[in-house]
Amino acid sequence: MIDGKYAIALQTPIGSMRGSITLVTSEEELSGTLEVNGNHYPFSGGSLHGERCSFSSDFKTAFGRIRVDINGTVHDDLFKASGNTPMGMITAVGHRNSKP
Repeated sequence: MIDGKYAIALQTPIGSMRGSITLVTSEEELSGTLEVNGNHYPFSGGSLHGERCSFSSDFKTAFGRIRVDINGTVHDDLFKASGNTPMGMITAVGHRNSKP
């Protein structure tokens, strides 16, 4: 089970950021919310296959809204993910700090 809230560190084309991601599963479907810089980015329609997860979301940036496709893994309480954007690669690493 990967459900819970994770504190994450992001590396983006515009610098390092801290935030959190909440993951919620229903069978092999994934939804949740990414929180960065006081902004909340909900997502749904993601997928879960074992420890691997993927989802897409639109993110508000200084350059406007961009769509990001994220692929990651959750092993025990460790979340790792990456995604390509029109501006470059984003990576995220974090640890679960609460379970449902």
